[in-house]
Amino acid sequence: MKLIQIHDKPITFITVTRCRLSNYSIATGDTAGAIKFFDTNYRILFWYDNLNSGPIASISFAQRGILDESASSEWRSSKLLDSTEYPQRATIAGERFVVEDFMVTTQHGAMISVTVDGSFSKFIKRENHEEVTGLSTHPSMPHLATCSLTGLLKVFDYKTKKVIRMKNYGPDDPIQTCCYNATGMNLAVGFVSGHLRILDSITLNDVTPEPFTYGRGAITHVDFDPFNQYCAYADSAFTTTLVRASSVPDKAPWAHAGRIRVHYRKITDLLFYSTPREKQSRLFSIGEDRTLVEYDIHVATKNDLSMLARYRIEQMFTPLCMSSLPPHYKESLLLVSTGASKLKLFSTSSFTLRKLVAAYPTSIMFHKVKPLPSSESDSAHFLLCMSDERLSLVMLPLDGDPLKCTNIIAHPSGHRGTGKASALAVSHDGRYVFTAGGPDTCVHMWGVNTKILEDRVKNSCEVKRRFYDLLTPEFLNELKDYFYYSMLRTQGLKCMDTRRTSFTIPISEISFVMRAIGYYPSEDDIENIINEVKYSKFAETGLYTDEVDLDTLIQMYCNYRPHNGTTYKEICDAFEHLCHVQDSDTGQSLYFRDPREAVQEMWRIPPEFLFGYMQSFGEALTEAEMLENLAVLLGAFHEGGRPEMSEPNKQDSLKLAVDLYLPMFLTPRTFVQRILGMRSCSATHIEGDYYAEKLRIEEDTPSKLTATSEDPRDMKNVDAQTEA
Repeated sequence: MKLIQIHDKPITFITVTRCRLSNYSIATGDTAGAIKFFDTNYRILFWYDNLNSGPIASISFAQRGILDESASSEWRSSKLLDSTEYPQRATIAGERFVVEDFMVTTQHGAMISVTVDGSFSKFIKRENHEEVTGLSTHPSMPHLATCSLTGLLKVFDYKTKKVIRMKNYGPDDPIQTCCYNATGMNLAVGFVSGHLRILDSITLNDVTPEPFTYGRGAITHVDFDPFNQYCAYADSAFTTTLVRASSVPDKAPWAHAGRIRVHYRKITDLLFYSTPREKQSRLFSIGEDRTLVEYDIHVATKNDLSMLARYRIEQMFTPLCMSSLPPHYKESLLLVSTGASKLKLFSTSSFTLRKLVAAYPTSIMFHKVKPLPSSESDSAHFLLCMSDERLSLVMLPLDGDPLKCTNIIAHPSGHRGTGKASALAVSHDGRYVFTAGGPDTCVHMWGVNTKILEDRVKNSCEVKRRFYDLLTPEFLNELKDYFYYSMLRTQGLKCMDTRRTSFTIPISEISFVMRAIGYYPSEDDIENIINEVKYSKFAETGLYTDEVDLDTLIQMYCNYRPHNGTTYKEICDAFEHLCHVQDSDTGQSLYFRDPREAVQEMWRIPPEFLFGYMQSFGEALTEAEMLENLAVLLGAFHEGGRPEMSEPNKQDSLKLAVDLYLPMFLTPRTFVQRILGMRSCSATHIEGDYYAEKLRIEEDTPSKLTATSEDPRDMKNVDAQTEA
């Protein structure tokens, strides 16, 4: 046995082929993309090191050629050898190196034909070997542009499934995104390096002398305005750049107009917005800082792009993407998808919430949404939504009806696969949808048949019945009881007059019904709920709505309620952040410590600190509101100072009762059990366990506690309360 090193890099392929003079030759390939030929004694004969296409995957030689052993082939091969020039061997004699022509495939998706005579190589096929990051369809032709981190830009005819044009920028210049303009004449390509190139969509040649190099990070989003006057792009450094079209003959067709940084976290989407009634477009962006920004693009000058307005559109979750809507609504609306598995519709005039609906299936998060092309005369309009693995078709109007949504697992992920969808495009006629993403480097083409979904919705039961089915009968009956009780509240509980029969309650009562049933919206959510009802019919009638019926309330509850609720882990994470204090001098982490305990639980905090945070940050509570809420939670009185009470609150007695009940330190467990009075629900039967293990308040009230001379915060008393 003899060990010989024939490559500096790992060998990926080895085979044997025929060779003139030495009869046989050993061909090898390595991870550097080099191919070497050896004789049977492992002496080097010839090598190819200029393919530059990645690690060699396979080498395949022609079966019949100049080295065929037949008589006719010998005569033909002798003539070929006399009339052509083959490379010389790497030997002292320097004979000509003659093997059959061969094909090479590489791990970077290249297929190369190599003609030994003249060492001529030709790319037969070149594919992506890294993730496809961008898709864009031509606005009037069946063309699809794809780009990838390989640096490969391709334009397909998706009807014939053929490549029309291809341009390779190389793996050293990966591409992040691409986008056609409104006319289809130009194609904008954004690179990871922060450069933006605007190309001719047919030849893929640059239309500007130099690329735009203003980005300080990878170009994540590119968009053209519908009137072909502007192009805007956002980068990973949170900046937005505007490029303006130029009609001057001697100047470049596109010129830099300005750039600005208004987000302090990642920009998640960028969109030019316009309606058929508007002759000018507007530029919006949203980011992980939960804000929507509008730019003043029409007065932008060189190096001066200003912000027109900024709106906070989320309180807790991240806005993932936004989209314009098909011509279905009479009001101008902007759709935003959030990380709470919700779809929000905002008015583009006031940017107040007009509609919030839940996304289905449960807990799905759409990070790409596009309208399906349609006209006002169409019988129905649709949206295409994409999550990490699912492609969904949603029928308008958006109301949270699960029957109006259908989806498929387009890119299996998790335990089903390794895919992760990252790009979405729709054909100009709305018949085809394209998705891409993940390590499979594939582009999926889907056919769309909206008629099936439209017929299913028309032939189904009435809408309110479909929302009833989302709740258990017991829960639905309890919700009805609270609704009717709210009707009594509005007319007065002690009213002795004949009561007026009504099927609605004032919008001011919605928050009380929601909280009574177990959903606790924030003040921002309450404002959104009231605005949604108030403006629900304003576009059609011009009138405000100040009452809500039971069916509408049930529909809003199904849309607004969180899919997962609040988990104990989230409470522990919150305590971890609240209890963590950093020493300004030493930089060490400090924690609250109970001197009475030998074994310290790390996440603990004195009640006064916790309630101080609640009165200082977020939707801050006043001292009176904090005392009232604690009194209700701890059972000092049941109605919390609402109209049902017959006597006013006694602040001093409430303070004493609350102080007697609170322990010296709060941990996640004591906060959940003693303050909130909650018990955990089963993760598999949440609705079924709602009544068996419903989150409820403890029976004992601090007003019934016997006053003693002992310190109410000593360890014995705290333990007794915790075990109660």
